[in-house]
Amino acid sequence: MSVKIKESAKAKIDHVSRFDFSSEDRTATIAELIEELSIEYPKRNGEELEFESLVGALSFIERITGQRIYDPHEDLPLSTVKLIKLLYVKNEESEMHLFKLLSPPGKVSKPTMEFSTGTTNSRDIPTADFINSVIDALSLEIPKDKLGLYFNLLGDEARQSSSEKFLLNMERSDDEIARTLGTRIGHDERGITNAYYALSKFMVYLPEANPKLVAPVNEAIFVHIETLALQHFIVHHKSHIKKTFLKREIGKISDEISTLCELASKRTGSSAPRPFDRYFSLNNFHHVVFGYPAEMASLVRSATGFETRKKRLFENTVRARALLASYIFRSFDETDRDIPILSLVDIVAALCSFRIQQEAKTEYSPYWHGQRSQGSDPQRLFDKGLRKHDPHQHQGVFQIYYYRFEEYQAAFTGTLTSYYALLAFRLSRLDSYLRTVRLNSIIGIFTALNSMDHLCMEKAMDIAMKYPNSSL
Repeated sequence: MSVKIKESAKAKIDHVSRFDFSSEDRTATIAELIEELSIEYPKRNGEELEFESLVGALSFIERITGQRIYDPHEDLPLSTVKLIKLLYVKNEESEMHLFKLLSPPGKVSKPTMEFSTGTTNSRDIPTADFINSVIDALSLEIPKDKLGLYFNLLGDEARQSSSEKFLLNMERSDDEIARTLGTRIGHDERGITNAYYALSKFMVYLPEANPKLVAPVNEAIFVHIETLALQHFIVHHKSHIKKTFLKREIGKISDEISTLCELASKRTGSSAPRPFDRYFSLNNFHHVVFGYPAEMASLVRSATGFETRKKRLFENTVRARALLASYIFRSFDETDRDIPILSLVDIVAALCSFRIQQEAKTEYSPYWHGQRSQGSDPQRLFDKGLRKHDPHQHQGVFQIYYYRFEEYQAAFTGTLTSYYALLAFRLSRLDSYLRTVRLNSIIGIFTALNSMDHLCMEKAMDIAMKYPNSSL
């Protein structure tokens, strides 16, 4: 036995790896890889490495790319063999079910918007770091021009994950579409509603990308892992959003909120804002709540049907600040907390979102691979995310409040039907993004997204031009 150990140690010293990420060979076989792995990563129990030891990595590759590798003596592209080695070694190092973790959301891997690489400020940093180390290693084998194309598509915002960049890219395109429809259809609720439903149906029937465009296996796995958080987000988001819809009618507040504006005008002796005037900033909007608690509580009651004690109203105002900060950034791309950009209607909608959850008690349990229970009370989880030393909002928790905020906002502005149409459009857009990233090809994603945005904008223009009152 001691002789065998010495021979193994000598072989390891003399060995030059063919399957690191610098070799210039073009092809190799699984049998040759097994020989190398036996030298570099011998099993502790002395058991010989066999083809079956690689089944996990090979099955994962087949699941993602459709390519089946079953002959240990088949000549394969060296990049593919390097990939197999990387996956095998990382799985051995990870002490987790790596191939389950990296599988597409569905039967093998539970869909979750809280996937570890979904946000830059991850709640599961060790797993996020590990996945990113796999991505970094894979990127060494991707041609630089392709990598440049991929990352230029996403942008260079360091504070955001790839998933967040994809979603931001979609939101910006959707904003252009909204402006196109708005400038030509105006405030015609039925016209905007019909336009968004038409666009939603159009997205379903967009032509698929070129099916003959097949990326190398290592690139396909790189794209899959890079976009995995986005895939999880889209799949989970679709089922989660249905749970956030309000199950009760939203009360009218138009007369009451106008009365509050008049009262404020008399008290201050100056012209007060109208309900929809963007008069308040993120840093000062609380003054109207604290200055008129009875009136603001009455507005919340009229909209939600529930009374609100002063203490709870003030607590919800603190929560509303975080929600409104996100609204300002999403809608106006603004981070300055002193710019007057909020209306009184926005403030009431935010307060209503938190108040209705306190009665509806919709449950949500954040999940990521291997996590311990986080509880299922969204308000408790949301409040934890307000901590200055550890700010983090779970995606699903945040969306409960944000979508309800938007729903109240739409009801107050008389645009509820077009809001639901807009949601249908957003979901269809996310579905199209999911189909696109699952092409697992950098060129495929680049061309498909650009084509999709172009065709969608073209369709929006076509709808607007056919609108009866269009100036075109």
